[in-house]
Amino acid sequence: MKSPLLLGIETHFAAVSDPRQYGKVDHPLINIIFITLCGVLCGADDWVAITDFAQAQEGSGWPSILT
Repeated sequence: MKSPLLLGIETHFAAVSDPRQYGKVDHPLINIIFITLCGVLCGADDWVAITDFAQAQEGSGWPSILT
């Protein structure tokens, strides 16, 4: 079961359309938005830092809690 906080984030960003091609998508858009949001809140200030943050979280399973 998703927490109310995660449901709120998912609901807030539900209107964002995903322009990516279906067959080329590895991660749901909401997971990318969530990881980006968390990275910025943790001090990431550019895309390289957000990527570093995301890779540091890899394997922990937490980004998949939204899907």
